[in-house]
Amino acid sequence: QQATGLAVDADVEEIGAVPPVVATAIYGIVAEAVRNVHRHAGASRCSIVVRREDGLHVTVTDDGRGIAPDATPGVGTRSMRERAEGVGGRVTISAAVSGGTEVRVVVPEAAMISAVGAEA
Repeated sequence: QQATGLAVDADVEEIGAVPPVVATAIYGIVAEAVRNVHRHAGASRCSIVVRREDGLHVTVTDDGRGIAPDATPGVGTRSMRERAEGVGGRVTISAAVSGGTEVRVVVPEAAMISAVGAEA
């Protein structure tokens, strides 16, 4: 979909059941990542890829100007990290291979299983 000059593509494989607490955390992280692309990156495209391989892997990549090496993490970046850590996952933010920025979220399968047990 394209709104205000930003085209967003999503590539989501069949990932099976995801514990609601993990789904909520991932939704918040992706929403923040896309919001950051829209606000700060000067990007024309944003791609969201979701895979399940020994855990849940979500990547948000843009074709914008990237992050300055000396950039200070803001509230949104801290929020993404806290959400991921809250469900046993991790977030990495780095330069994308093709330019721009890549936000990668990984929630290991063991953390997904733990989240199911915690919700029961």
